[in-house]
Formats: sequence, structure tokens, C-alpha cells
Amino acid sequence: MSKKDKTYIRHQIKKLGVQQLPKEILPQLQYLAPDTIKALPQRYLFWESAYKKGIHGFYAFNTPIFFDNGKLCLFVYDYSCGNLCGYGTISIYKKTKVGWVQYVELSNWIS
Repeated sequence: MSKKDKTYIRHQIKKLGVQQLPKEILPQLQYLAPDTIKALPQRYLFWESAYKKGIHGFYAFNTPIFFDNGKLCLFVYDYSCGNLCGYGTISIYKKTKVGWVQYVELSNWIS
């Protein structure tokens, strides 16, 4: 990755905010407004409260950050399902003739 790409990505990360996907993208899922998540208690009480509301897990995604003239994309996603339950990754995807494929995984976590 060039220095210019790294600087651009850092700048884009600082600009990321909370957004919600259009419901047509994954119509079978229940979408949670950011305010719903913020209203749940923090830490260990979070999942107790979430389970009572019928929330047994959720995905969080960042807005993809495209660079290298749109050929590469930094993408972050997390899945949370409890205090010690979930996984996520920070990856770079590469645009190919068949679509976007994971090019390199920069970081991942699992609990």
C-alpha cells in the first residue's frame, strides 16, 4: 500500500459515522436503529437487556473505503451475540472479474 493510500484511508476512517443499510439489501433481517443499541445498558447488562427485547445477535459494518482507483476496498464487520460471543475482521478486498474477493485479512477477533 502506498503512503498516499494509507493517508487517504486514515482520513476516511476518521470521517466514518453511524449509518444504516437500506433494508432492501438484507430484507430478511431486522434492522436496529443506532438509538436502539445506544439505549441498551452497557457491558454485561447489555445482553441481558438485548435478549429480553428479542435481540440475540447483530452485525455491524463500516462503510467500505475504496482506494487504489477503486480496485481495492477496506471493509470491517463484526458479529456480536453475547458477552463472550462474536467475531469480526478488518480485511482488504480486491475487485476481480468475478466480483470482490478477500485479498488480505489485516486483523480478526473471535470470542
